[in-house]
Amino acid sequence: MSMLAKHRMALHQIPEIGFHEFKTKAYLHEQIKDLGGVLHEIGETGLLLYFDHQQNETIAFRTDIDALPIQEETNLPFASTHEGMMHACGHDGHMAMLLGLTEYIADHKEQLMYNVVLIFQPSEEISGGAESVIQTGLLEDYQVQAIFGFHLWPGLPKGEIYSRSGAFMAQSSETDIIVKGRSAHIASSEQGIDSIRGAIGFMDEVYELEQSLPKEWRRLIKFGQITGGTIRNVLANEVTISGSIRSYDQQIQDSIKAQLADLAEKFQK
Repeated sequence: MSMLAKHRMALHQIPEIGFHEFKTKAYLHEQIKDLGGVLHEIGETGLLLYFDHQQNETIAFRTDIDALPIQEETNLPFASTHEGMMHACGHDGHMAMLLGLTEYIADHKEQLMYNVVLIFQPSEEISGGAESVIQTGLLEDYQVQAIFGFHLWPGLPKGEIYSRSGAFMAQSSETDIIVKGRSAHIASSEQGIDSIRGAIGFMDEVYELEQSLPKEWRRLIKFGQITGGTIRNVLANEVTISGSIRSYDQQIQDSIKAQLADLAEKFQK
């Protein structure tokens, strides 16, 4: 456990956002490069390690490695050394756990009933990282039959692991909506088109849509960022609304996306 804590604190100090986890990758590589197995690079910042135990079946374990664009204010002795970035979602702990498992596998090869793949996946927070792993073709090459992921959850009792059958965590689609207007000085606003006002109106329509969806649909449509405009006294030419769509069912996810697209088309008219 002391080694897991050491890994976690070291990784907590070097948080990096998706697809820029260069120091993180270097640390991980240093820890696993001499443990045996076949080591692959995933893009510029991901890693995959394969242990061939001459078994008929192969399973995989996966951790995310990226951090969030959040300023850490904990004053911990192992706080982030990267301005504006923090491991605020537990990925430092996830990496430490997978490093511990990797070391265990390397020391107990004869006792294992499966070939094992260890995946250190980049860019979970801003999406795209899982796709970068899939596109390598390594999961097919090694005939991986199951992938096990995990997530720290502070609300659970210490020492307990929770799971269940079926979907456990929602899928997420990152969503950007661009509202275009026409710039004009606010003193001559009739000559422009106010994209900020349009964005607010569109968001109201989206939240009304969310409320109208069947109650049994476990879903979420929320926005967390609005960007646009250059100065306070000129109408914004363009506004971008960024958020997420989440659900536990692919058909529901596809339906929500289609309804949002229809809403955007109607709103444009």
